[in-house]
Amino acid sequence: MSEETIRKVREAARELGYVPNMAGRRLRAHKSATRQFDLAILTSFEAPLPLVGQALHALQRAVDLQTNEHTRYAVAIEMFHAGRLVEKLGSLDTNRYHAVMITNTLPDDDAFLAKTQLPYPVVVLGRRIPNYHCVLEAPDFVGRRAAETLLNSGATKLAILHGKSLTHTTANRVAAFEQVVKERTGHLPTVLVSSDLRPQQGAATIEEFFAKGGTFDGLFTVTDSLGLGAYQVIKARGHKIPDDIAVVGVGDFEFAEFFDPPADHGRRCK
Repeated sequence: MSEETIRKVREAARELGYVPNMAGRRLRAHKSATRQFDLAILTSFEAPLPLVGQALHALQRAVDLQTNEHTRYAVAIEMFHAGRLVEKLGSLDTNRYHAVMITNTLPDDDAFLAKTQLPYPVVVLGRRIPNYHCVLEAPDFVGRRAAETLLNSGATKLAILHGKSLTHTTANRVAAFEQVVKERTGHLPTVLVSSDLRPQQGAATIEEFFAKGGTFDGLFTVTDSLGLGAYQVIKARGHKIPDDIAVVGVGDFEFAEFFDPPADHGRRCK
C-alpha cells in the first residue's frame, strides 16, 4: 500500500472512532486449535487500584485453573474517568472482549449501563443494575457494623470520612453508619468529605478538621486508603490508636496489615 493510502485509512479510522478487534488480531498469533478469551476489568481512574486488586487476583486465579494448551485467557484492566463511562462506548461497543467485570462506577455510569446493551457477558460489582449480573455488598451491613464497633469500644463522638463522589456501595455505608449513630446517640456523626480516595487527600481532610479545632474519638473511613491518610495525621498529632481515637476502615487494602497498629482483616477494626 502507498503511504498516501495508509494516511487516508488512518485518518478515516480516527474520524470514525475505529477500535481494532483484539481477539481477531490475536488469531494470527495462535494455532488454529487454540482458543483465546479476552477478559477485562473496567474501573475508574479515580479509584485506588488496591480497590480492584482482589477482583483482579481472584479472576486471574480462576482463569489459571481453566487454561490449557487449547484454551487461553488474557486479563486486562481498562480505565475510565468516574461518571464518564459513556465515553468508553467506542471500546465497549466492539468485540474487543469476551466478558467484562465493571466496578467503581458513579450514578451517571450506572444510568448509562442501565440503558446500554453490551455485546458480551458483564458482571457489575457493588451496585444493582437491571439486566446485569451483580455482586453486591449487603446494603447496610458495613456501615452498621462500623458504627456498632466504634460505639461498643466506648467512642462517643463519632465522625465518618468519605470521598466527594459516592458510589452505590459507599453511599449505603454512609447512610447505614449515620442511621445507627443517630439511633444510639441521638445525634448524627461529623461528616468529613475528601476530594478523592487517595491517602494524601484523606490526610489533608483530617488535618484541616483538626486545625479548625474539630475533635472526635471514633472514626469510620469508607475505604482503607482514606484510613491510611487518617492514621498519619492522627498519630502525627500525638493521638494513640485505638486508645485515644478508634478507627474502623473497610476494603482489605493490600497494605492494611502494615498499618501501625495493623488492621485486623477479620474485623476491620484498628
